[in-house]
Amino acid sequence: MEQDDTIQLDNHLGQTLGNADYDARLDEHAKELLADKTILSEMIKRLIPDFQNIPIEEIKSYINGTPYIGQIRVHPGETNPSFEEAVRSLGQESRIPNEGLATFDVLFTLTLPDSNEVCVEVYVDVEAQNSEDLPYRLETRAVYYLARLLSSQYQRDFGHSEYNRLRKVYSIWIVMEPDARNANTISSIAFRQTALLGNPEDNKAYDKAEAFIVRLQKFESGRSEDRLIGLLSTLFTVDLSPVEKKEVISRDFGIPVTEHMERVVANMCNYSSYVRNHAYRDGMQQGIQDGIQQGMQQGMLKGASEEKLSNIRSLMETTNWTPKQAMDALKIPPADQAKYAAML
Repeated sequence: MEQDDTIQLDNHLGQTLGNADYDARLDEHAKELLADKTILSEMIKRLIPDFQNIPIEEIKSYINGTPYIGQIRVHPGETNPSFEEAVRSLGQESRIPNEGLATFDVLFTLTLPDSNEVCVEVYVDVEAQNSEDLPYRLETRAVYYLARLLSSQYQRDFGHSEYNRLRKVYSIWIVMEPDARNANTISSIAFRQTALLGNPEDNKAYDKAEAFIVRLQKFESGRSEDRLIGLLSTLFTVDLSPVEKKEVISRDFGIPVTEHMERVVANMCNYSSYVRNHAYRDGMQQGIQDGIQQGMQQGMLKGASEEKLSNIRSLMETTNWTPKQAMDALKIPPADQAKYAAML
């Protein structure tokens, strides 16, 4: 491998790893913000019917312990142990996004209020999704996560033939930059019973899984009428500084910004600004390189055209040929002859 190729490869590798680190840190801060119990309580109140009439401050007490952030694995054989065992078994994993083992972004258990069922706790997963520019439909991934949250309970929450002990699971997907036609929407994916013959009893025992896809709205598009979308769009916009976000959240949503929330928002904004500046600088450098390359190509084409034009003139002077005869002799394509004729 030539030295220039080695330098180019090293630069590309360094840039790839650097970008991965920036993205990983942004992703980390986004998850940490979504795991804040005040923000979680806003999601729970808006999306889970059992909590619609319970004050936000009170909902926090129903969230058990500290949510796990990027610690519980998704795929089969990696989730079934207890949360504590699963966390201890993780070790050091790659921090490059979309590589290595998949984990639930934010996972916690939630105690249902005034529940008469044997199982009063449910599992809630919250996922941060930057966009829907994916090789699959986001809904299919949400269904898979629901299936894993259900199947992983075997031998942890229930044993053989104890399916009535299956806990309900929720998966909440926050899409930061959705397609324009889907922005400012919330959709639900859940099991439903449909009678195909007769009128069988609907005891809703199957009601064990539901996914929500919350698609935010660009801040500059105006405030969403939905409180949750408005709040999350404010938190994740790149158009406001940390101080401005704190002011909007306190003034418009009546949410006291804790030191923890303020720190996470500030870190996320700082990394977003750094990545934008980094991308701008790289774009400028690439633009300069492209301009130089384009200029060289245009210069070579111009030089070749001038050489052909000189040859045509020389041949016409020495042979008294017409322009067409000279161009035919020089084997200039008929499609280009009109261009050179106009330049004579």
